[in-house]
Amino acid sequence: MLYQKNAARSLSKELFENPTSEYRGAPFWSWNCDVTEQMVDEQIDIYQKMGFGGFHIHARTGLETPYMGERFMELVKRADARAKEKGMLCYLYDEDRYPSGSAGGVVTEDLRYRQRFLVLTRNLSDAYCKDKETFDRQIEAGEKPIGYYVTSYQVTLDKDGCLKDYQRVAQDAQVPEGTLWHLYLRLSEESPWYNDQTYIDVLNKKAVERFVELTHERYYKALGEEFGRSVPSIFTDEPQMAGKFSFATPFADEDATLSFTDDMDETFAAAYGVHLLDILPEILWELPGGQVSVHRYHYHDHLAERFASAFSDTLGNWCEAHNLSLTGHFMSERTLFSQILALSESMRLYRSFQLPGIDILTDAKEFTTAKQAASVARQYGREGVMCECYGAMDWDFDFKGHKLQGDRLWTVERTLSLKAGGQEA
Repeated sequence: MLYQKNAARSLSKELFENPTSEYRGAPFWSWNCDVTEQMVDEQIDIYQKMGFGGFHIHARTGLETPYMGERFMELVKRADARAKEKGMLCYLYDEDRYPSGSAGGVVTEDLRYRQRFLVLTRNLSDAYCKDKETFDRQIEAGEKPIGYYVTSYQVTLDKDGCLKDYQRVAQDAQVPEGTLWHLYLRLSEESPWYNDQTYIDVLNKKAVERFVELTHERYYKALGEEFGRSVPSIFTDEPQMAGKFSFATPFADEDATLSFTDDMDETFAAAYGVHLLDILPEILWELPGGQVSVHRYHYHDHLAERFASAFSDTLGNWCEAHNLSLTGHFMSERTLFSQILALSESMRLYRSFQLPGIDILTDAKEFTTAKQAASVARQYGREGVMCECYGAMDWDFDFKGHKLQGDRLWTVERTLSLKAGGQEA
């Protein structure tokens, strides 16, 4: 769709010496003030003089023009028109700042769509609703409950801190052996970063569909005839599930948190034949004798599939149907450990991206990050990989640094077109 010249049998000298717009860098263009028509025109002219092939319109902190409002969309259309005049490309970005999914907090004004997670604690709390039914009723009444009680566990550890025994018990159970733990579902706290709302529940397909309605559909109404032409792609930035944080030591008394969504116990049971809430201690404590818990593996496998199907597939399928490429990157792609905390698995999440993407900031020396996305691009027959790079390097990052970082990316997968969020890689 974007790199049609890749189909040529050989690279022409003319294209190499003077690349067309799709082969040039396209930086994030921060809209972080009261954006005006004059500013749009002048800054696009500057980008052209600098040799860029286009730009990603990126709402950032300081934006005074109401995000996704009528004037904002008129300015986006003006930027696209100016880009066409200059033979450049107007790339879209799908969020007010980042991470993508809340539409500047509009999605999560509805508490049903807010990010949520499990808290396993030794402490009983009356701050939570007594059950999900009470929680749902309070939301319907316009209240803002923080979450609800789920279940409790008796957990017994051996001398090495491994699970000797565990079982679900009543909240007020008398525990003659081991310790009593209580499980709550909690909504993420409201934050100024999300315009006094919260992040989205990326495991909830209905929440993601609401995000598409508020963002992608509005862009389509304004620019749809240019999708796949002057507007080649839309960038999604750092989507993530609620972080998982286990205990520092198996005998610790601090709280642990786990990614979750309301119907996950049922969908887990449908997939694996056992209820997640029945085996949840195995996610946090080791089994004795070096045994491997298949339930722990299934937990992360199920999370990754829920994330991929609710978020990636919803966005990617919409883009495919509207002649637009989905690109961007996920949070914490760098290592398998960091992925487990925020994603469970990154490669599965790329499957519906027309242009899988990654993030390389601060001149980080990352290699598997790029290989993951390049591998998925090959497996699914995608035409390229996008990379957000050169970021957070300050103004003293010289040409040599840019060249070396681009070369490192290029050597990961020579035959793929690797395009930076800031420059040609």
